[in-house]
Amino acid sequence: MKGKITISRRGSFDDDNMNISIKDNLSGTGFLSVTVGLGDFTKALSGQAFIPCDFEVHNFQKLGTKREHKTVSLDAPRGFINQEQEDAAVAPYEVDGWEARRPDLHNSHNWTGEGQTSVCFERWVNIEA
Repeated sequence: MKGKITISRRGSFDDDNMNISIKDNLSGTGFLSVTVGLGDFTKALSGQAFIPCDFEVHNFQKLGTKREHKTVSLDAPRGFINQEQEDAAVAPYEVDGWEARRPDLHNSHNWTGEGQTSVCFERWVNIEA
């Protein structure tokens, strides 16, 4: 598998942690986040093994899958009042693994006209061998 790694340090003077993130190229999703102290990070770079760190694994089920996306203009009022309204608006489109990007429902840039809102839907599918 191919991926991308990002090594960064927060801009705060009182935070001495290095952050390492790894992203899967195919699915486009990050799946591993590592936080390690600056001193320990330096030890690891200079060859010391088994340095303590904190890590989080997420989106593991998406590894090796391919992200598909589509945009749908659906009937939706500007500014939803509650979760039930959101659910009702996207339910007809959340089939076969498609998931609505819910923040799109509240983004005024996505309002396309009288009662219409443009919403992105995503799903991750297995690649056939």
